[in-house]
Amino acid sequence: MTIPKTTLMEKLSVAYCKAVISYAGCSFDPPDYDAGLDGYISAFKNYNGKVRAMGALLAIQIKATTTMTYNFTTREFTFTLKREDFDRLIEVSAQEKILVVYNLPTDQNLWVRHSRMNLSLHRAAYYIEVERLKHLTPSRTSVTIKIPDSNLFDSNAVSRLVQRTAANLGINLG
Repeated sequence: MTIPKTTLMEKLSVAYCKAVISYAGCSFDPPDYDAGLDGYISAFKNYNGKVRAMGALLAIQIKATTTMTYNFTTREFTFTLKREDFDRLIEVSAQEKILVVYNLPTDQNLWVRHSRMNLSLHRAAYYIEVERLKHLTPSRTSVTIKIPDSNLFDSNAVSRLVQRTAANLGINLG
């Protein structure tokens, strides 16, 4: 059975993010309906020896691409986002939001490697806080987003983002 390439890219990007978020000790919760976000990152806290859910702390929009470019001088990735998606992303929200872009190889045969011993998704994802995008002026059809290569979306980044957001809300995750 064959699914469209863009659908496969989307599913792999969500799988990548779910794995990273889980490894950080958090959960990925998809919305009940399509509201322009792919999900929410929730944290947990140990309370009297029991794990307690702290609720959704971050909203996450996930994109996948094979056309992300890298500038060695500025050490940034460049990603083009459709204007409609950008406008929806920067709308005011009660929660902090991040945009995660999964950078797949151009050759589809390199996207996933698996054997009896391991499974690997090739390349990586990078994130940027949506608040940092609000100053951008999109064209009629798109906006160019620059993401520092230091913004690797890994379990350490998820932990930092969740801890910072919780602290801003006055929540001590311990």
